[in-house]
Amino acid sequence: MSYFDFSPTQQNKELSYAAEHPIGTGTLRDAAFFDGAGTALFEGLWSGVRQADQVG
Repeated sequence: MSYFDFSPTQQNKELSYAAEHPIGTGTLRDAAFFDGAGTALFEGLWSGVRQADQVG
């Protein structure tokens, strides 16, 4: 999820949450080192398929 995809209201919510819950406080939204490692390959392949479809 990208910061730039949010509406201004959602940006404010995320920024206030980040200020209240700094990284490393043990909240459920902290990212671990290997988060997304299992799905990154499939997301990359799917991205390539979608771009190939646009070219063709």
